[in-house]
Amino acid sequence: MDGLVPGRRLTEAYGWITTTIAVANATGQAAGGLLAERFDHHTGFLAATLCVLSLALPVWISRQHLVIAAPAN
Repeated sequence: MDGLVPGRRLTEAYGWITTTIAVANATGQAAGGLLAERFDHHTGFLAATLCVLSLALPVWISRQHLVIAAPAN
């Protein structure tokens, strides 16, 4: 986060990231549980795999455009 947000907003930025991770984790577990209950456990794993691939693919394709900020002194 260093270099991406102003120093005075760093705590808020980390808070948003932590909240997003918690919500995604809870949502994924709920969806996986529903799929496992409705179909079988293989469907839950398949859905998780498809989600990971669908989110990783755009990052992989655009990786050359990602910029790493220089550390603040």
